[in-house]
Amino acid sequence: MVTALSPWIPMLACWLLACAPDELAVGSVDTEPGSAETGDAAVAFEPVQNVVFILVDTLRADHLGVYGYARDTSPVLNALAADAQVFERYRSQSAYTISSVSSLFTSLHPSAHGCCENFLSKTGDEPESPVNMDLRLATLAERFDGAGYDTAALYKTNVFNREGVDQGFDVFTQVAGDDTALESAAQLTDAAVEYLGEDRNEPFFLYLHYMDPHAAYVAPEPYREVFDEGYDSTLEGQQHELKAVQAEYGTLYDDEDVQRLIALYDGEIRYLDSNLGRLWDALEPHLEHTAVVFVGDHGEGFYDHEVMGHDNMYEEHLAVPLLIWVPGVDGARRTGRVEGIDLAPTLAGLAGLEPEVSWLGRDLSASLHSGERIEDPEFVFTEFKAKQAIYRNDGLKLILNDGPAMLFDVDADPGELVDLAGGRPDDVDAMRSKAEELLLVAEGLYEAMREE
Repeated sequence: MVTALSPWIPMLACWLLACAPDELAVGSVDTEPGSAETGDAAVAFEPVQNVVFILVDTLRADHLGVYGYARDTSPVLNALAADAQVFERYRSQSAYTISSVSSLFTSLHPSAHGCCENFLSKTGDEPESPVNMDLRLATLAERFDGAGYDTAALYKTNVFNREGVDQGFDVFTQVAGDDTALESAAQLTDAAVEYLGEDRNEPFFLYLHYMDPHAAYVAPEPYREVFDEGYDSTLEGQQHELKAVQAEYGTLYDDEDVQRLIALYDGEIRYLDSNLGRLWDALEPHLEHTAVVFVGDHGEGFYDHEVMGHDNMYEEHLAVPLLIWVPGVDGARRTGRVEGIDLAPTLAGLAGLEPEVSWLGRDLSASLHSGERIEDPEFVFTEFKAKQAIYRNDGLKLILNDGPAMLFDVDADPGELVDLAGGRPDDVDAMRSKAEELLLVAEGLYEAMREE
């Protein structure tokens, strides 16, 4: 569909390559199917026939065993990870579901695709209605649909109520049951198992959106209380309780309440994990020629920086898991920095499809096959409403939030405990200027699309 909406897409590509900073003009549309550029040479590989895209809402990387968490929240995923490419420094493009997922679908920053109320929020006005995804945007599902794939999205989230998010999907179904039902993961897994049944035609592109462990933290037993250590708290894991703790920490609530919420959150992860084995069994007949991606859309704060929930730019909000299984490729730990906009071109590349000309991210498919190190981009830019964070390839991260700019060395200080901004004003100014430049480019793309 997108390629038929001809005038805007080539115009966007030309404008992007002519006007965007060099670090945004990445990727190549000239590689042959079944190959991708890595370094100075093309690496040939056998394209996969199918892609399964598993997204878990509100999942912090550091609460999974595969990322070093002490609690046994993810035994199934830990075992499966032995055969996966595990990305240790993947960052979401936003700390909010619809803006993050739209970036995954379009390989654009939130201010470029506009599906985040960014512009109205910056003026202090509340939007009268959700901002829709423009139908002229080139999405990942459309790329597979145009190549003859069966495309399906099965989801539990209730934020896919915007026009355009469904573009490119033959099937776009919110799985039956309330989105806070205890059986949330089980229900979605049931639907996925049915989709992947023995009569499933290939090729297919399947997107699964799990809501566990998003608040409310209401996993069924035995998972609900599995990590509770007798905390002195009456909290039940409801979403409004996070806001209450945020507002009244130190008076009505204390660390025991926060630890209780963390235990309930971890129980939700363990419940989700218990369903992954059943999903993997259903995938088994297809795995020989199927790439599988497992990713979070954003994380969750538990007063790490006096923030509850996911409305900020700290690592607990942006550092989410990314695992990719590629047939015939051994498992590995990947230390190069990767971001959300890289997934669409990479998944297309694994299937031997050229990226859309409007996509900003990098096609990493050749590096996955070759084992070559994935180099850090010069900058990674993330945003939500009027908040931004920018990562530089020397490990520095600048947060532009409600208050003064904050500068952290997240490689040396992953907990963001030491703010370096006061002692490094030149770095703050340089990174602020780059963030403003990248935001200007993204907003320019958005405005150019709206005026077309």
